[in-house]
Amino acid sequence: MSITFAVIASDIEYVTRMLSYMKASPIYHTWRLQLYTNAERLQHITELERVELILVEEALLPSFLARVEAGGGHLDDQGYRSKQGSIPLAVLVAHRREMHERELYKFQSVSSLLHQLQQRYERVKSGQGKRQIMLQEQPRTVAMCSTLEQCGKTMMSLHMATILANKGYRVFYCNFELWNTSEVLLPQLKVRGTASYSDLLYIVKSNASQAADWLAEHALLEPTYHIHTLRAFQHEADRSLLSTEDARELLRTIDSSGLYDYIIVDMPAGLTSWTLPVLAACDVNYMLMLPQPSWQHKHNMAVAYAEQQHSEWIAQVNHKRWYVLNEPYGNCQNDPKVMFHEHLPHIEAWQANEPALLESVSYRAAIERCVQHLMHIGEKAG
Repeated sequence: MSITFAVIASDIEYVTRMLSYMKASPIYHTWRLQLYTNAERLQHITELERVELILVEEALLPSFLARVEAGGGHLDDQGYRSKQGSIPLAVLVAHRREMHERELYKFQSVSSLLHQLQQRYERVKSGQGKRQIMLQEQPRTVAMCSTLEQCGKTMMSLHMATILANKGYRVFYCNFELWNTSEVLLPQLKVRGTASYSDLLYIVKSNASQAADWLAEHALLEPTYHIHTLRAFQHEADRSLLSTEDARELLRTIDSSGLYDYIIVDMPAGLTSWTLPVLAACDVNYMLMLPQPSWQHKHNMAVAYAEQQHSEWIAQVNHKRWYVLNEPYGNCQNDPKVMFHEHLPHIEAWQANEPALLESVSYRAAIERCVQHLMHIGEKAG
């Protein structure tokens, strides 16, 4: 994804610092900055037709708006109205205060500022155009799976859910892990008294016709990342004794509710009689693998056993599978027999400290490519 953004700012030192950061980061190859030190530098208002994002200093905003009006341009609720649609507009504010919708604080870290700009861009550009794709045969249920534990399924699941939510989609994170780890990344899910999968299971079993209304009222909207979910099963037995059919029914209930565009399913490890029918009920599944030869040897044995014991389920799942290589410990020898759809990068900082969602630009970029793959499937299916 390439983004050209116009920066209208007289603070050359500030813009230089922004450029210096961009040159040292992976986004340097995908973001293009056009600088205007004042609004009059816009020789003709049609120059804005060539950009995809506008960032303007608050002090220069009146002159910019006057220049737009004088040139016959128009603004709408999102930003500048171009022939191709709305171009998102953000205003740099130098003083801390309660920010309005378009405003961003100027003196924050450049990485945070650029992340907020990208979120703004994605939300505006997703809008109705993306919703039209959803009316086609777009994959809706997307599972993260692996043959063995500790492959990064939860990290990938939550990143994919968050990035899709940032694009304006309604996303539900469905946690079917046997041992819940999502609370490490989403501590809000530890709050007792909020709705859980145990509650949804009870509704499905006792009065399934009310399940959609119950979800609409009780599903949690995570305030920072804007994904919908439920707290983990309240009791260990609710999850450990959950049957495959009950898991499939929970997934069908969430899918058929009509409340969500995407359901990201965080699966337990293994290709078993429990996991395979659930994977078969999903539209796409990403199989995460690690690069160590010993790990891949165990993976190959697990796959061979599953093919021997569950050949019919494997046949239903294989054509929906895409392989992802996760490299948490650096590069190792890859299995030449496997074609990897994507490589998730090694993030050194995550080895010493607990990771946080969206803090790594390179990891986000890798998940963004997986998301674009989902968009591509939808366009071809439609």
